[in-house]
Amino acid sequence: PPTGPRVNWRDAMKRSASTNFTVRAAVEYIDDGEYLPVLLKLIRSAKQTILINMYEIPKRKTVQENLENILDELKRAVKRDVYVRMTLFMPTYEGDALSEAHAELGARLREEGIDVRFSAPGAPMHEKLVVVDLCKVLIGTHNWSEGALTGDRVYECGALMVLPQQDERLMEHVLTRNIVSDMRSRETWQQEITTFRHLHALGKKEREELIKQLSVSSDQLSASGSQGSESQVAGQESNFGLRTLNFGQKSDKLYLKTGEILEGKIVGETDGQFTFLQHSGVQTVKRGTVMFAVYGNEADAEKKLGLAEARRLCQDEGLYDVDILPTDTIGAAVVQAAESATRSVGILSYYLSENNFGPIKKFYEILTKKAQSGLDVTIICSFGPTTTAEVKKDTMNFASTLEPSGIKVLYIYSTKVQHKKMVLVDGDLVILGSSNLTEAGMSTSDEINARIRSPSFVREAQADFQELQA
Repeated sequence: PPTGPRVNWRDAMKRSASTNFTVRAAVEYIDDGEYLPVLLKLIRSAKQTILINMYEIPKRKTVQENLENILDELKRAVKRDVYVRMTLFMPTYEGDALSEAHAELGARLREEGIDVRFSAPGAPMHEKLVVVDLCKVLIGTHNWSEGALTGDRVYECGALMVLPQQDERLMEHVLTRNIVSDMRSRETWQQEITTFRHLHALGKKEREELIKQLSVSSDQLSASGSQGSESQVAGQESNFGLRTLNFGQKSDKLYLKTGEILEGKIVGETDGQFTFLQHSGVQTVKRGTVMFAVYGNEADAEKKLGLAEARRLCQDEGLYDVDILPTDTIGAAVVQAAESATRSVGILSYYLSENNFGPIKKFYEILTKKAQSGLDVTIICSFGPTTTAEVKKDTMNFASTLEPSGIKVLYIYSTKVQHKKMVLVDGDLVILGSSNLTEAGMSTSDEINARIRSPSFVREAQADFQELQA
């Protein structure tokens, strides 16, 4: 989709608001090295769209074979007229190694037809999310580093979800993240990133004054008729819905790259185009102009998107409620989970932080009281040679305040980093995803998590926890 200069600086420094929602899906627990083969299968199965929000794709001096395999599959998807959008984290500070790594990767992939975007610096994006055809979803802790992708050097976990029908709320979540707007060239996006970083470095008064100046310039730009990406699909002001026709609840929709929605009935498909019926008649729509094609009929989605084959990736193909929990709702979810515990709470966390406020403070207060009353509360953290001294210090300091209540804090000393993020309650409920159990993970970063009660999923997660515990 076309992009242009940012037309909204007033909300530029804010994290995107988001709400939880529930989907019905077949689910499968994804452990360590299971992620890569599942990811590749999902990419190869894509018929229309691949949406990716990824915190980290680090640059290495040696060849990253697994990463290159993923990128090659994404390029092949583009050649099949699949719309591939990848949003990469852009650090607040220029000296961060990921800043240059993601900028170089973004420039390279945009030349290959992948719609790479960057999170707005100062509004951190920590998600690890892949959505294929708006109905096949991977949520978890896997970054796209070689250590995480092989499963050899990092303990990771995730959830595969296969929905019976597309869910436009997944699209809405991805497209409403706060991102860099002007992607016309590396020069234009670098200019916008530099402006973001300058704003972040200013004091409150100076920042507000500069935002006023930038807003005046943006208003003049809008009045002149110049087109910014937020008037497209890529920022806080998506104009999807510019033109819709009511065909009832079973209508199909084509979301075009111009931001327009066509509503009617898909009556024919080929590799190159859709034949689309509207009140005004039949028209052909080239696949290359379409971002999303959403089927109103579940049977059509099943047939066109290969959902039966995708469900076979799950041991239990039954459908269960899965709650999708972005940042604004994960805090309340973990507090509720702790309050509901009657037998045990198991926690996998990269590290512990003593600087806790709001929901995460309440979470630990509840765990402390539960442990004092005899509830089994066990936390497993990373403490190996690759864990930084600062992380070890924070973890040990906070653990020393928890242990007198009876909470057990265990440490993994191996070279394999403990990066799983999971809350397991009573062997009945699992919450996992990108959020660390810290203030940042509960309030300031863009995060994505899932709450799952599928018996088979919970059993696999419980077995994984017990194996690490042993």
